[in-house]
Amino acid sequence: MCAAQDAAYANILSELRWGRVSSDALARLNSRVVELPSTSERTSTFFRPLVVATNKIRCAINKLMTFSVCTEMSLPLYEIRAEPNEKSRQIFQHIINANDDLTQRIPLRLYSFIGMPIIVTRKPPQLADLKATAYGTLGTIIGYYPPANEAESVQVESEDIVVTRLLKTPS
Repeated sequence: MCAAQDAAYANILSELRWGRVSSDALARLNSRVVELPSTSERTSTFFRPLVVATNKIRCAINKLMTFSVCTEMSLPLYEIRAEPNEKSRQIFQHIINANDDLTQRIPLRLYSFIGMPIIVTRKPPQLADLKATAYGTLGTIIGYYPPANEAESVQVESEDIVVTRLLKTPS
């Protein structure tokens, strides 16, 4: 029943909004509830317990999945910790620039993974002669060259730091 068509119903709802609840009004509302036949049994998935994860659990699950995928695909993984919000814009600019020596961290622009969406911002020299449109093209990373399982290591260089990530045991 709509409150616009039933003044008694509208009055009860108005009282509920102001926090004034009487047992009479609740009984009147409950009398309007139509019992529906049960369509699911207690063993169905509808009645299974629901797990709500905290931030720590979500972060742990994300890390576990990220590390397991990177291990399985032999990909290097770099982690940049979150920074406080008040300085985040300036710190973020320092982190993403590879030539910035203030952060002494792995640049964010070097972070990539298979399946990552990308946009081409420069025309690769290989496409210059083909007259192919590349600028602004959306794409997806489908692999790396040389393949990760053939590479001995990956080096990330900044002005004052060099990080070498071994992909397999040196022979």
